[in-house]
Amino acid sequence: MITTIQVLLIAIVVILTILLTLIGIQVYQVLLEFKKSSRLLNQILDNTVQVSHTFSQSVINLSALFSGLSAIFKRSESQNGGKK
Repeated sequence: MITTIQVLLIAIVVILTILLTLIGIQVYQVLLEFKKSSRLLNQILDNTVQVSHTFSQSVINLSALFSGLSAIFKRSESQNGGKK
C-alpha cells in the first residue's frame, strides 16, 4: 500500500515538475524578448553610424565651401591692391 509519505513525495514531485516547466517557459520568453531588444539596439546603432557619417560629410563640405569662399575673397583683395 501507498503510505502518506509516498503520496506526499509524489505530490511534491508533480508540483515541482509543473513549477520548473513554467519557469522554463518564462526563461524562454525572456530570452526571446532579449533577442528582439538586441536587434532593435543594433538597428539604432547602425542608424547612428549613418547619421554621424552624413553629418561629418556635411561638415567637410561646409568646410570646403568656406575655404573656397575665403580663397575667392583673398584673391579679389590681392587683385584690388587691398583697397575696399
